[in-house]
Amino acid sequence: MEVYLASPWIPREWVEVHGLVPRGLFSAPAFGTLTLRMAEGICSFAQQSLELARMHGAQGNAVVFVSSCDQMRRGFDLVGVPQGTRAFLFNLPATWQSGAAWRLFRAEFDRFTRFLERLGGCRQSDESVAAIIDSARDTRTRLRSSWNKLSARGFAECIARFHWDGRAIVERASDADGDTGVPVAVVGGPLTQAQLGILDAIELAGGRVAVNATETGERSLGLETPVPGRVAGNIDCLAQFFFWRIIDVWQRPNTRLYAWLRERIEERNVRGIVLWHHVACDLWRAEAASLREAFNLPILTLDSEQARSDHLRLVHRIAAFMEILR
Repeated sequence: MEVYLASPWIPREWVEVHGLVPRGLFSAPAFGTLTLRMAEGICSFAQQSLELARMHGAQGNAVVFVSSCDQMRRGFDLVGVPQGTRAFLFNLPATWQSGAAWRLFRAEFDRFTRFLERLGGCRQSDESVAAIIDSARDTRTRLRSSWNKLSARGFAECIARFHWDGRAIVERASDADGDTGVPVAVVGGPLTQAQLGILDAIELAGGRVAVNATETGERSLGLETPVPGRVAGNIDCLAQFFFWRIIDVWQRPNTRLYAWLRERIEERNVRGIVLWHHVACDLWRAEAASLREAFNLPILTLDSEQARSDHLRLVHRIAAFMEILR
């Protein structure tokens, strides 16, 4: 059975450990290609996720939503009832520094485990668990180190493939040069494969995406935390490993997000920030002032609705922003 995960923060390795097939719903090849009637104020990403969840659920597969996004949580309400036991809502704690937050995540991890078992999953031997965890960690490490070996689109596609099927085929692009173009960071919510033209537009305008900090970009690989000893037979250690790699805007305080960004912005000499958000995402839209204050860099804000309805104007705005940064 395939288990479709609506967020990169749902531990795909744990699904694989139980003999099931994890799929990043946000990395589905069909994501963004469905023609839907868009209601005003409704996030296109959430609508596409909901429709794909229904499609895959009708085929007998399972879907896992997260509580960190209001619209995705509402999506679970709509999908979960008809799908019954094949839909799951993973409650991610909004805070991360307290013992209560850890206990909530730990309880959800146990509940998620029972959900996988109800689907027919069965945890493999400790040796197999260790091999799966180590393989995924090595793949994430290899992907993190390839950010300057590929074009912006190529890097994003490699990450999407990892979330889709767990594989990462990294080959240096013949046209990728990590030292040319104005270095910028693209920060924000999920950037689907159908929206990767944004990255192309930045490069065509003379920019270079030095940091892809979207929810589906480099940031989705998580913090590179060490595996705490022999974790295969230690559920607490495994849960901590998954808990501590989350980096997102909805966490309070979101200092981990800013620390992660600062390290890469300074190391890669970023000169401007492109803030990407979906039309109904108040969390990311509200970060514009904080990002400007934290990094003292020019910011260009782009929303997914403009990318869909007036792509040419969006391309012109990107080109003008690159001119400012030269």
